[in-house]
Amino acid sequence: MNIQRLSCLVELTTGTALMLTPGLAMTLIVGSSLPNGGNQMAQLFGAAIICLGLSCWSNSQTSGQDVMPSIGLTTYNILSGLLLASFSFSGDANASVALPAALLHIALGAALFKRQIKGRR
Repeated sequence: MNIQRLSCLVELTTGTALMLTPGLAMTLIVGSSLPNGGNQMAQLFGAAIICLGLSCWSNSQTSGQDVMPSIGLTTYNILSGLLLASFSFSGDANASVALPAALLHIALGAALFKRQIKGRR
């Protein structure tokens, strides 16, 4: 399985969890319950990352013809990893999953970035 497919699978899984069980998923990710309207926002976010995962999954076998979904997935992984890390270090995320999730996203983003740079040569 290539790195882009792995990253898509992570997003599809997380998005599905947010859509089906937003309160539980957010408790696992950040260690706190959601305020009023939080379940709906988590479900919307879940739908968005499912769409991101699907759009990039279909493009993961191309040979660089359309790199925009891959750039989107790379940027998403790096930004969400940095946000999760900052939530974890600041104490805003009290879940034991937050820091490992941050590191996973940063690692996936770095690997995707490396693949994009390598593909341009």
